[in-house]
Amino acid sequence: MEITGGADQETLNLNLAEWLDAVEKATGKKPLIYSSKKFYEKYLREEFSDYPLWIAHFNVPGLELESGSKWPFWQHNDKGRVKGIKKNLDFNVFNGSMEELDQLRI
Repeated sequence: MEITGGADQETLNLNLAEWLDAVEKATGKKPLIYSSKKFYEKYLREEFSDYPLWIAHFNVPGLELESGSKWPFWQHNDKGRVKGIKKNLDFNVFNGSMEELDQLRI
């Protein structure tokens, strides 16, 4: 979730809740919400703070959310370079143990 698509807050909440419920029913796992830090804090944290987060927030030394929410994943760079790959890559980190990562997997 990075844009509202012109939806008001109520519509955004209803649509996202419906999607999250459908994914959880289909997979048996609580889905991650991917969002930019600014979008999450402005539009999502009030209603969806109990969902695990994958936060995009680039070129900063660390990530802290205003709400104090725990984030399992942080996309910290969208211009990463790896030898042998010609295009820029997204760089991400996982904030947890291997056991916590296993709990998120399907």
